Amino acid sequence: MKLTKKIEAEITSVYDIYWKALLIADIDTYTSVLDEKFKLIGTTESEVFFKSIEAIQFLEATADQVAGNIELRNRIIKIELIETIILVTEQSDTYVKIDGDWSFYGKARVSSLVGKKKEDWKFIQMHLSFPDSKADEGQTIGLDKIAKENLELRDAIKRRTIELENKNRELEIETALEKVRAVAMGMKKADDMLSICKTISQQLTQLGVKEIRNVQTAIFYESRGIYMNYEYYAKHDKIFITEVDYKNHKIQLAFAKKMLKGP
Repeated sequence: MKLTKKIEAEITSVYDIYWKALLIADIDTYTSVLDEKFKLIGTTESEVFFKSIEAIQFLEATADQVAGNIELRNRIIKIELIETIILVTEQSDTYVKIDGDWSFYGKARVSSLVGKKKEDWKFIQMHLSFPDSKADEGQTIGLDKIAKENLELRDAIKRRTIELENKNRELEIETALEKVRAVAMGMKKADDMLSICKTISQQLTQLGVKEIRNVQTAIFYESRGIYMNYEYYAKHDKIFITEVDYKNHKIQLAFAKKMLKGP
């Protein structure tokens, strides 16, 4: 077979039919130019089909995205004969419609194999791609840019992880405080302070505080010069209530003054 002007015109016609049908999502016309064993490797991960029905179903599913929203401009098309198969290659600029305006999306490269089936030309295989936008002149893969982006991504993940860890820690602390508040709000008599001390000790342990000797609270009676000490010793699970006369001992007095001046 020779690539005559007549054959070239036929290929140009069927190629034009294919793209017009695809870009307006004309399913019937699109189907009419595909061989049953048509294979397509497209530009997205999901665009890999090994039968025409798969490609047709994909166009049906994405028709609302495609129809009237994609244009190929500045097209350079080349038709070649490879034994009995026609190879059509194309380079073009892809534009997409966004909010009514056409925007440049990228340079498209398409290679198609077209074969004669009975009396009609059918698409047998097609491959579409966009050049790697990360690759600089003379590069196949933009390794430097990929490495930089990966590093930026790792840093972003690290920062986000720290933020989440801090937020989780804040939530853990707030949860612990809420448990202490619940016990405190349930107090009915002074001795219930012991339950608060024990709850504080337990919550500190859950928050990772180690080697807690004791937790204590005090109620001051300034007119009498005493304070009542309520203590919980975690190691021995013991509770104590002690009355302390702080006016007659300088260390206890200094402790009391400091406590009474505090917020």
